[in-house]
Amino acid sequence: MLLSEAIGEFVSDVTKGKTNETPRTYFTKLCRLVDFFGDIDCCSFTQSSFTDFSSWFVGRGLSPFTVRSVFMNVRHFLKWLYGRDLVSASFVDAVPSVKLPRCLPKAISQADFEKMLAVADCRDKAFLMCLRDTGARVGGLCGARVSDLELDNKRLYVLEKGGRGRYVYLSQFTCDCLRDYVISRYPGDALFGLSRGGAYSMLRRLAVRCGVKRFNPHSFRHAFARDTIKNGCDLSRLSRLMGHSSVKVTADFYSVWSDAELQEAHSLYSPLK
Repeated sequence: MLLSEAIGEFVSDVTKGKTNETPRTYFTKLCRLVDFFGDIDCCSFTQSSFTDFSSWFVGRGLSPFTVRSVFMNVRHFLKWLYGRDLVSASFVDAVPSVKLPRCLPKAISQADFEKMLAVADCRDKAFLMCLRDTGARVGGLCGARVSDLELDNKRLYVLEKGGRGRYVYLSQFTCDCLRDYVISRYPGDALFGLSRGGAYSMLRRLAVRCGVKRFNPHSFRHAFARDTIKNGCDLSRLSRLMGHSSVKVTADFYSVWSDAELQEAHSLYSPLK
């Protein structure tokens, strides 16, 4: 079986026909194999094939987060190939696990968030408030419908990674922004009428208008997590608010502190203060 065909069958198999960003993400990452090998027959793979691929990919100067993500998908794909007798061995050992550096999440600052709010129209302001206030993934907000919004209960139902649904919760100010927007919006059930690409373009347009440098959607999610912890939320509840699969995921990403933050924590909680 050709590599491109195998990738297509693998994605279809593991995503079970989902139409959200998950299949596209798998395709994007696994196509790095086609970039390196070409569209060859899978039966020609050897252990050294993936040793060479791993060395090539690491040498491209990409971030450790990108390398880790691609390698995780490749390892999953190799196990799938071996399970269907499309390769002579799993070759998983040839694709290393990548340990991520412990670094502070790249969150949008409150000052930059307020600058973007100041130049946003009614819809964009509502979208910004949801990003900042809920910790939702951008794909979940883009796919949200008006019928998913429960303003009286201060919550919104979203479908996120892997098609998993969950409620995210809204402050009163965010509810007010959403209520103003919903009253004035165009007809139809799509809440924001944005694709993931459209959301990114909108954020970039606002950022250029007000001179903000960091504006990617995930920076809002990072800001939500960091500020929620600083305000006293424990990791267990934050994990649920973030829609993480486990508390360990939350701890790995967000229990990272600068020296200044640790000093502030000591001044607040020292038993001898």
